[in-house]
Amino acid sequence: MTYQQKIYNFLTAMAPGSSYAVADICKHDTRQLFIDEVKKCISQHWYSFGWKIDFNADYTVIRRNSSPPDGTFDQFVGHKK
Repeated sequence: MTYQQKIYNFLTAMAPGSSYAVADICKHDTRQLFIDEVKKCISQHWYSFGWKIDFNADYTVIRRNSSPPDGTFDQFVGHKK
């Protein structure tokens, strides 16, 4: 499994409303790579992630926003509730 696949799997597994300190989920040496790969994944899969996954202003926390009332993140990525 590639690093990009691991990131995609992590993003799709994030629960609505969850947030993680970037320092807690990746090593210091790979922190910038993680941030860059998440940004790339969001860009490449905008319709799956788009507004749903974001970082705080200084990229120290990654967040999964709650789904809107008319749709769920899980519908977009093929997961069932």
